[in-house]
Amino acid sequence: MHILKPELSEEKTLELINRYHKLLLESGAKNIFIQNRGRRHLVYSIQHSHDGIFLQINYDGNGPLTNLFRKNIKFDDNIIRSLILKTKQH
Repeated sequence: MHILKPELSEEKTLELINRYHKLLLESGAKNIFIQNRGRRHLVYSIQHSHDGIFLQINYDGNGPLTNLFRKNIKFDDNIIRSLILKTKQH
């Protein structure tokens, strides 16, 4: 789950979605599912923002892929908060 800056336009949000989808595909991720959950009010402010655009990205990948993805997310100024979880495999 990632929270984007609230002032991003729909075009810029779609551009970010496409960039991260392409990064995951090129890195070997499988079963990529990206869902824009829309703009929501935050319970507490993050970087002086009271709203954020929530973006959910699910994929199957290994540790190095996740580290690469985390590094790209960390240095993206359009993302104000990010949470990456490992789920149990079936």
